[in-house]
Amino acid sequence: MWDPYACFQRHQFPNGLVLYHQEWKERGCVAVSFLVHTGLSSDPEDKEGLAHFIEHVVSSNARRPYVELKRFFSENGGSVNLGVTGLYATHYSFLLPNQEEVVEEGFQDFSSFLIGATLNKEIEAQRKIIIAEFFEKYPIKSMYEALMSGRNTLFSYGWYTRAYSALGNLDAIRSITQEDIMSYYRKEYVPANMTIICVGDIDFASIKRIISCTSLGQGVARTRKQIMFQDAALQKPLTTKETFLLPKDMMERANYRRVFLFPLSVGEEVVGAFDHLLYKQMFNYFREEKGWVYDVRISMSHSEQFYECTIELLGIPRENLELIDSCLDICISEITKETDKLESYKKSAIAGTYVLDITARGLVKATLNLLKISDRIPNLIDRRRAIEQITISNIERLSQYALSENSWSLTIK
Repeated sequence: MWDPYACFQRHQFPNGLVLYHQEWKERGCVAVSFLVHTGLSSDPEDKEGLAHFIEHVVSSNARRPYVELKRFFSENGGSVNLGVTGLYATHYSFLLPNQEEVVEEGFQDFSSFLIGATLNKEIEAQRKIIIAEFFEKYPIKSMYEALMSGRNTLFSYGWYTRAYSALGNLDAIRSITQEDIMSYYRKEYVPANMTIICVGDIDFASIKRIISCTSLGQGVARTRKQIMFQDAALQKPLTTKETFLLPKDMMERANYRRVFLFPLSVGEEVVGAFDHLLYKQMFNYFREEKGWVYDVRISMSHSEQFYECTIELLGIPRENLELIDSCLDICISEITKETDKLESYKKSAIAGTYVLDITARGLVKATLNLLKISDRIPNLIDRRRAIEQITISNIERLSQYALSENSWSLTIK
């Protein structure tokens, strides 16, 4: 069976840039992503939001004006994404037809702002846009304060290496200078700190030649930045429950969030199975049986030392708040008995690896997400094997980390 994740060719240029390429003949398009291995975790402590600020500024300093840049991709039938900043990486991407000269133009455009640019245009304009983005995400000051209250608490327990928000804070955003921007850019935006993923109707030799003719493929070699992902001792929170009080009458109902950690060694497939089973159990209990919430949310993120899982229950009737912790613990305990549901999940997850309807852009995006936290692309055989090996004892082990006595919760009311 075809396994697209096993079909990549890897090439490292003399300057340290890494390319992953896969040729899809007769597909008519070429999808490319540029992964810069720097993100929120690399922000200086007094300049939170700097990585995100640079993501906004770089494309405004390309070889052609921003509007013309967007028009080039649109008029050639393609599309362009001029930046998304994450915790450990920032990425940019484009999709173009499989005309070599057009693809080469796209690479020239991206290399003009990713490598060696002078970032002196549109800084104040982008600052205004970022501040507007901040207030769109946090229209009420208390929302940001609630987020940072929780993050500062977890930082004090050693659960975070630093307390941060995705957009930084307003004081830092307002204080960032061009000198700050250029200092960070020169350090982080270098070929040795980048990975390119390319899938489409273009051969390996041609894509290497195109890259070599741009600033991405040139310059001296530097040491490639490494993020070490390894298990750390998980500390129990000093306080397991906190409450953030909003101004009176701001919210008729309350929101609840529980955060807990899993060791990296348990593996992403086991964490995925746990999240699936718990979501189903919580949905049936809190929505279908009790009618307390419209929906439940579970999210998982990958840090350098552990998996962080967050449960959110939004719009809880205040009279039921005292019951939430115990009810949630019951849900967690129940999934340790659901062997049949675990086996059903495993069958569905394994079957899903055979039913691939993936586009070039979809494969590039999925591979990009894998390479943000690893220098290896796992193939589907390895993934199926990991899913097959999940047992109910794995779920029982993770459930202990998720119980109220080992987790931290925040009620906002």
